[in-house]
Amino acid sequence: MRIARFVVRFAVVALLSSLAMGKTVRQPTSYSERVRLFLDATDSPVLFVGKIAWVDSSLLPCTVANSRTTTWSVSKVLYGFDPGKKVDARFWSCGGVETQFKSQDEMLVIAYPGYRNVWQGMKESVVPATDTNIRIARKALDNYLCRKVRDLVRPRRDGRNRLKRPILVFEGILTDIGPKREPGPCPSTVPPTFSVTFEIGQILRGNWAEKQVTVQFPGCGPLPNPPNHAGQRVLLFALRLEPGPPTFFRAGFLLPPEQKAQAQAALEAAEATPVP
Repeated sequence: MRIARFVVRFAVVALLSSLAMGKTVRQPTSYSERVRLFLDATDSPVLFVGKIAWVDSSLLPCTVANSRTTTWSVSKVLYGFDPGKKVDARFWSCGGVETQFKSQDEMLVIAYPGYRNVWQGMKESVVPATDTNIRIARKALDNYLCRKVRDLVRPRRDGRNRLKRPILVFEGILTDIGPKREPGPCPSTVPPTFSVTFEIGQILRGNWAEKQVTVQFPGCGPLPNPPNHAGQRVLLFALRLEPGPPTFFRAGFLLPPEQKAQAQAALEAAEATPVP
């Protein structure tokens, strides 16, 4: 989750630096383009409909480090895990309160749980929850899921070949969310991982004979809570590692089981991808 936050922040810094140097940078113009740009730099996005309950009305300096904190009352979750009835989310901001954060209408919001459970959003993706915008956002998230699954199942190598990799996809129960630790930066100079255990229910792809499986996740842990918690039913996409012991699998990503049909469709599309 920390990696996703860094990638989003790095993209903003790179864009502002290019503008400062007088370079011409093509910026996404349509809502669907902006959503895709944001999604491709995130993990575990959630699309929900909600209303602003509170917004920080401070006048913010225009630096990449500034973000505006908002509180949302969630009425409906359209993609991803349910974050709860109230969500505090930060959006990069500059100057006064933006128009979309003043509206009392129901809005579409795309955000993800970032470092230390702070939800991060993209203000350009906050739009009125009209049927058209909901359709566009859902299509963008369907495409995002297809790309995530394809890149896990058949990653691009050397810019051309997509070789199928051994994966395990199953519906099961999250038995723990990883190690508890004190708040603060991850105390490691190398890319860290932590282990999470699942009880396996229905296997959608791959083979595993045991009732439980241990999976490695990037970071120091634990998984963001909310939206994750022990006893939660989930769909897990994982890559099988060789050699095996002590941990056999590396996590790809998690989905709520209500998205099983979407996951199956994405898997079938990935497996049908022609190999050059």
